[in-house]
Amino acid sequence: CEVVHVSSLAAGFARLSSSAFDVIMLDLGLPDSSGLDTLFRVISSRTRSPIVVTTAESDPAIEARCLTAGAQDVLIKGQFNQSGLFRALRNAISRSTFLTKERERRMSDLNLYREQGGVQQKDHPRILIIEDDEDQINLLADLMIRMKYRVSVAQSARETRAYLQEEKPDLILLDLHLPDEDGIELTASIRAMEGMQNLAILMMSADYSEQAVVGALSSGVNDFISKPIRSGELSLRIASLLELKRKEVELAEISQTLQRERNILGRYFSQDFVDDVLQERISAELGGNIQRATVMFFDLRKSTDLAELISPSQFAGLLSMMMNDLMEMVFATGGSVNKLLGDGMLVTFGLPVAGNQDALNALDTALKFKKYFQTMNELPPFELPFPLDFGVGIVTGDLFAGNIGSFRRMEYTVLGDPVNLAARIEDLTKRAGVNILLDGETRKELEEFRPELKYRAFEAGVRGKQERIRVYHPIQSIESDVHFF
Repeated sequence: CEVVHVSSLAAGFARLSSSAFDVIMLDLGLPDSSGLDTLFRVISSRTRSPIVVTTAESDPAIEARCLTAGAQDVLIKGQFNQSGLFRALRNAISRSTFLTKERERRMSDLNLYREQGGVQQKDHPRILIIEDDEDQINLLADLMIRMKYRVSVAQSARETRAYLQEEKPDLILLDLHLPDEDGIELTASIRAMEGMQNLAILMMSADYSEQAVVGALSSGVNDFISKPIRSGELSLRIASLLELKRKEVELAEISQTLQRERNILGRYFSQDFVDDVLQERISAELGGNIQRATVMFFDLRKSTDLAELISPSQFAGLLSMMMNDLMEMVFATGGSVNKLLGDGMLVTFGLPVAGNQDALNALDTALKFKKYFQTMNELPPFELPFPLDFGVGIVTGDLFAGNIGSFRRMEYTVLGDPVNLAARIEDLTKRAGVNILLDGETRKELEEFRPELKYRAFEAGVRGKQERIRVYHPIQSIESDVHFF
């Protein structure tokens, strides 16, 4: 046989780059490299030749580390004879021959697998193997196929980037050392790609030093496994990472659903109310409670006439813009929009949690409405056939607040005399020629906060009441106490 001798690791790398060898005998005590790092560096060079280590250290721990890292055999200097050396070389050459044949077989199987498009079940996770060593590719691909995973292979950083531009695997099995780029650098660039921030990455290397592991984990990989790969350990780690990512996807979907629900609720209720609903401080069961609150009924006057005089798109656009602005005013003062009624809305203050200024908040909102309509008429979005006008009825009292309907479809609503009376009082604003009317209970509560207010009283009969009622229109307020949008 032909024997080539070199006396340094650098010279050995130079020969390995230009020649193939059936066996490498490696001394761990070279002048330019010593200890286990010597073996790690040779293995990382991608040699396919079996390695027989020689060392003067008679340490079982070192011998075990060498074998675990991938050495074929370990010979202790001074403890082996010619027959022992011959046996080690023969075994190494036999292994080399076996690996060559096995590599050819697995490569053939892998090519057939690629031609057939991999495992056909599309719901099976796809694993991207990033590795340039064909032996490792065959070993890993064979294992992944037996585990019912779909497999893709990239043998360089360049191939990886090209693949990820078109596909998104469920997990990447990445070698630390690639021919054109370090695996840590590649991980950072993968994380920077759109949609790859949460992709599971499992890094593998024969270098299991603390520096290598910490560097890999710091770069953004999810886990690290040492070579030679043990199938049982790899199977468990991949399954664990895929399950973790599945849970993360489920949590993200739940979060998106909650955000959509929050956004939908936010169109109708104040942020405090939305938080109460989502945090289940408001029951999701049928039923409710009797509690004191202030109800405000709003109506856009002469909306039917307006709809006849302008185009449908203009009317819809005007109504949408107006309702959006008015609802923001309601939310700003702690109110909730219980119902949208086409050109009107039912607003509540003090639900689900009563406050000590609910009546005041309702009046302040109504005054903001008045200022808003003044501005709208002065600066209309387009030429209007007549000035816009509105009416508001405000009533304070005990009412039912809760969920009604069925378990299939329920609605959070308010019921009771204050709700009906607010609608009747709003209707009285047209006869009274004013925009805002409130009942006696609301006036009583306002006296504590707005003693400067004066009222014009109206007495009238309303449907649903046997006796005539007295309602009030506020005619004086301190402007600085009301903040308009």
